[in-house]
Amino acid sequence: MTGKTLGQRFSKFRLHTVLLAPFILQIVAAVSIVGFLSFLTSRSSINDLADQLRNALVYRIEEKLNDYLNIPTLINQLNVQTVLNNELGMVSIDEMLRHFCVQLEIFPTVNSIAFGRADGNFISVDRLGNNQTFRAAIVDASTDGDMHIYSMDTEGDRRQLIQVIPDYDPRTRPWFKTKGWSRIYSYFSDPILTINFSQPLFDSEGNMLGVLTSNLSLAEIGVFLSKIEISESAQALIIERSGDIVTSSNSLDLSKSIDEEGHLASPGDSEDLLTSSIIRQLQQEFDGSIEIRNGYEMRVMAHGQSHFVKVSPLTSHPELDWLIVVSISDSDFMDRINANAKNTVLLCFLALSFAIFLGILSSKWMTSPINRLSEASNKLAQGSLDHYVEPSPIIEIDNLANSFNGMANQLKESLATLESKNEELRLAEENYRSIFENALEGIFQSSPDGRFIQVNPSMVKILGYNSQEELFTKIDDVARRLHINNSDQAFFIHSINNQDRVQNFEYITSQQDGTLIWVQEDTRAIRDKEGHILYFEGILQDITERKRIEEELKKQLEELKIEIDQQKLEREVAEVTESNYFRELKQQIENIDLDDFWERK
Repeated sequence: MTGKTLGQRFSKFRLHTVLLAPFILQIVAAVSIVGFLSFLTSRSSINDLADQLRNALVYRIEEKLNDYLNIPTLINQLNVQTVLNNELGMVSIDEMLRHFCVQLEIFPTVNSIAFGRADGNFISVDRLGNNQTFRAAIVDASTDGDMHIYSMDTEGDRRQLIQVIPDYDPRTRPWFKTKGWSRIYSYFSDPILTINFSQPLFDSEGNMLGVLTSNLSLAEIGVFLSKIEISESAQALIIERSGDIVTSSNSLDLSKSIDEEGHLASPGDSEDLLTSSIIRQLQQEFDGSIEIRNGYEMRVMAHGQSHFVKVSPLTSHPELDWLIVVSISDSDFMDRINANAKNTVLLCFLALSFAIFLGILSSKWMTSPINRLSEASNKLAQGSLDHYVEPSPIIEIDNLANSFNGMANQLKESLATLESKNEELRLAEENYRSIFENALEGIFQSSPDGRFIQVNPSMVKILGYNSQEELFTKIDDVARRLHINNSDQAFFIHSINNQDRVQNFEYITSQQDGTLIWVQEDTRAIRDKEGHILYFEGILQDITERKRIEEELKKQLEELKIEIDQQKLEREVAEVTESNYFRELKQQIENIDLDDFWERK
């Protein structure tokens, strides 16, 4: 009996508890769900924005590096004719020195320009530090195999002999033995990282005359990286696949990374924690050599923060084997979201507290008539028949319903906010889909085995099919179907294998009914981290009308040329017939009496 009484006691609740508890739970659940989904949506948008920023930074850095690294090649090409003229005796050594000085003034990122002859002679001009003071170095018969270093004036003329380096033979130097880019090393006069681009020079008979070389300072790249406005904790690096730091945006003293022989020191030995963490993790993930061919993304922990790192190879100069590394801290983007989340949690807590307070008041107000009825019932059970119970108005029940309706409205508002955000995402997806579907150019994706994965309506129209399904069914080899000429197909395969892309490729293809059309194709290969082709994506444009107009223009030009020649001939005939001599001759012929002439005969 006692056990049953306790069970009954614990299975019963007060009315205000039954009314208040579900209300509080639903409010908490609604606020939590809406807040959490809002946080996830904001974080996803921020991640997309951060990824776009990282890609833009990598592209901007590679574009700058390409311009920067093209300078030594340009200088060597400009100096070829000068050296050949010197061999022919048309240009003196002093004139070559002045020519090199002018180039150093034009290209401030170049440290020195030199030419080492195959017979051991040598001539060069370099700058002192970061100023415009130049010095010349010469090795020839007059120096007896020693290097004589001279100061130079502003006109590029030699002045005072300031140093002699005995027994200098340029043929023993690494830049003389290397065609193209040399390794990175410390410049002999300044503790800065430099790199040489060398070009062998031959005469008309194929005999080697010597080697042209230009020494490039890597400090300017670091200056450029440091000026890129990313964020306070973001960094940009240029590293080699071994992990050696070429240059950095965080103003590292890279001279400390050079060993006693002037080479880069061991990788990951940077004094900056984030930089060393990135390099160490890359070496661990790639087992020493960082073999990245198409880009790589990872997360690195440093200074108690998570950093998203994007690594991309320098594709414009693959012989250098450099990697572009951009890291951005999550806090740069998430701090504001986290702050907003804290404010949201605080506001939700305040709103929830206020709702609970109102709920308690409402439940007490709603249960008061029932308590009075219960008291009246108890008094009636005690025999108080005279106790009058006033009729309970229905307003209490209406208030109960209104309370739940208020809770339902709050839940609906929360869900409406979530649906609004989902609708925005859906509209954004529809906008992207609309661009794909309504583009005038043919957009496609195809698999490595030659089948279309996805095409837009313009692609179907250009190839002359009635539907995507028909195109997918009838084309089982995209490359062979588009490139009907073997030479076009061979060019496409060659470009993809060597450059992973084909750009502005114009060729003739056929539509479904056999009609030949001119098209322009831009396609690139998408590879996985192991270098395998996942799929191709590209754009195809119908340029038949443009080609027809070009042919018509050519024909009109030819016709115009014939007409101009005809007009020129008519002018010349008119000039002859209008001349005084022709008029006199005509007058004489008209005055001749033909009858009298023949009678005399």
